[in-house]
Amino acid sequence: MVGYGWKVKKEKEPIFTLLLKNQPWKPISMKETPNLEYVDKLAEGDEAFRQKFIAILKEELPKEKIEYHNTIKSSLLQEASEHVHKIKHKLNVLGMHNAYTMAVQHENELRNGEQSFKEEFLSILNDVEHYLKTIW
Repeated sequence: MVGYGWKVKKEKEPIFTLLLKNQPWKPISMKETPNLEYVDKLAEGDEAFRQKFIAILKEELPKEKIEYHNTIKSSLLQEASEHVHKIKHKLNVLGMHNAYTMAVQHENELRNGEQSFKEEFLSILNDVEHYLKTIW
């Protein structure tokens, strides 16, 4: 993974270890969870606005995910970077700041003809799409 001129070892997911009483060290994964905190703050109690905002996310994200996936499969990396550019803001709105940062790096890589983050990005999109199906 390359970020701001620094070389960083790329991991599929950040792994942390946890010492449990009378048990060996076990790795655990720390994943971000989408949330609606920002949407709720933006809505300021206006339930109609909140529902409309959520409906837009639920409508747009699955379409953008498909478009992203199709451009990656077709090796249209510049076009794929444009889809990532649109999607990354939704990740930020859903409180996924680490995913947003990774999306910025993925967007830049795609513009340079590289795609080392594609599996991780697609996994994030799958998680977000699943989350959006569970809310209203």
